[in-house]
Amino acid sequence: MNIQRKIQRAIARIHPNVDRHLWHWRGPWLVAPMVAAVVWGGRSLGALQGLEWACFDQGMRWRLDEGRDRRVLIVEVTEKDLQRAQQWPLSGQVLAELINRIKQGQPAAIGLDIYRDFPVEPGHQALNEVFRTTPNLIGIQKLIANDGGSAILPPSELADRDQVGSNDLLLDLDGRLRRSLLYQSVGETTHESFSLRLADLYLAHQGIEPDLEAPVLTWRGRSFPPFERNDGGYVGADASAHQMLLNYRSGAQPFERVSMGAVLAGQVPKAAFRNRVVMIGTTAASLKDRFLTPLSQSRKGVSVLMPGIEVHAHGVSQILGDGAGWAIATARLVGGLGVGLGWWLGRGLGAGADLGAGGEAIWAGWVAGCW
Repeated sequence: MNIQRKIQRAIARIHPNVDRHLWHWRGPWLVAPMVAAVVWGGRSLGALQGLEWACFDQGMRWRLDEGRDRRVLIVEVTEKDLQRAQQWPLSGQVLAELINRIKQGQPAAIGLDIYRDFPVEPGHQALNEVFRTTPNLIGIQKLIANDGGSAILPPSELADRDQVGSNDLLLDLDGRLRRSLLYQSVGETTHESFSLRLADLYLAHQGIEPDLEAPVLTWRGRSFPPFERNDGGYVGADASAHQMLLNYRSGAQPFERVSMGAVLAGQVPKAAFRNRVVMIGTTAASLKDRFLTPLSQSRKGVSVLMPGIEVHAHGVSQILGDGAGWAIATARLVGGLGVGLGWWLGRGLGAGADLGAGGEAIWAGWVAGCW
């Protein structure tokens, strides 16, 4: 009986404290579901799409430096190269010599992200000969006629050998690039993207073939399900082609770059190309092949743009894998901690709601294929 009375007295002492603490922390437990309901309600109407994109972009910029992807090398056509060549488009002779020098280094794949839908002399026939004798070379075509432009045909010599990928890019409503194409269909023909063709060549060079029996694009268990219209921070997006959210590789210099002039001058050793994806493209600002991305930040009021060739390099790197994964759990944790921290610091619903809403918005923007 004495033991029973002691237990009852202990419970009586604990019970008021438990009630008091539960009452004190009632705020976070009430605020969290209310904030989540408001966020998801607004999201379903598209009201938070811009905010979610902004959270997505900031999350990209916050990630730790992953270091360079040594599998990819960019050969860039710079302003200095254009001044030296005194010609744009570059002549067939220049491109033929450039590709031949790269070939000597035995790369796994070569990507030419420069349109060549008409001859540019001198050297047109020499370039055609290079096209005919370089089975691991992928050229480009433009399938989507947008912004008043038109489709652009691929080099016929490469098209005849099925060595072409589409280099079309998808801009969101705010002008930024957050998605990449893997496949797209025109009529009854399905076309692979430039990045996908290069990644496929590299993986084949490593003895890795796609799983042809998998329901979606798959290599060794790494699958790329198609982007859906409400994935990530999107609401009712055009998902007609096989797309993926671009997981940009983080870091100040994610890919090694060498200039076209340095390659032609013999200043780049052959070993620099060996077993890599070598991507040739322009970075000269005057050619205006640059885009806003989640990584673009303003410097003195001017946004820093990313060259198109680097956007495609990020696509190749993502398909090859081994980069940072998407961290849904991190954003979810931010939402919960935001509510709790706001309540603890502000001792009121306002602070908890503000921080919680921000956290939940981040989470909402990072689900379904985001990190």
